[in-house]
Amino acid sequence: MHNVKRLLRTPTLLFFALALFCAVTARAGALIEARDGDGRFYRIHIAANWARVQTLGTAEYLLLGLARPNIYAVDPATRQAVDLSAMVGGADTAAGPAPRLEAAGPGPKIAGWATRRYEMRAAGRRCGSYFFAPASLRSKDVKNFLVAMARFAATKRQQNAAAASCEHAVDVAESAYPQLGLALRVLDDKGKVSYQILKLDVNADIPPAATRLPADFAVVQPEALR
Repeated sequence: MHNVKRLLRTPTLLFFALALFCAVTARAGALIEARDGDGRFYRIHIAANWARVQTLGTAEYLLLGLARPNIYAVDPATRQAVDLSAMVGGADTAAGPAPRLEAAGPGPKIAGWATRRYEMRAAGRRCGSYFFAPASLRSKDVKNFLVAMARFAATKRQQNAAAASCEHAVDVAESAYPQLGLALRVLDDKGKVSYQILKLDVNADIPPAATRLPADFAVVQPEALR
């Protein structure tokens, strides 16, 4: 023990010990921080085929399985996770004219990332503007997250088949994520920012607990809460 303490006093070995400690207590992943048009802030941790989506200032969060369509609404206060996975699936069967994205050239750098601008239109109406970051697709964690978001978007369009076409705009944009990259800024039809990424770190240290369902939490079905 005395020899171990003496060795750890050397800067090189101390640095190695700290690096080893970090390696076993965190894993590489992606971190996204965002703000919506109402001023709410969000944080998304992505690692090991799971993503945690949380509104800052709240204890509850969503845990999304990226390899399989799993969705859990987790409430630490009740130590429960509501399994919403059955809501995901099915083909995109939305009726009416689907909104479409039209390329509009390069966009500004957002959160340090180059973007491409697209205009969303439906039935001759402009629905809004989207600024996608193609380089975000180079991150395996981000790409897995975007593929899952596209899958969830198809389900939402199926469930909202009667909605007006521009109301499908977000779902159409999310369906395009695997090809165009993450949307770092979204403007509504009046040019107001409705969503913006403030930070996108594709080499973040993600604590394992951030994207893991606590083992002692009860998993319940939605029917159990009625």
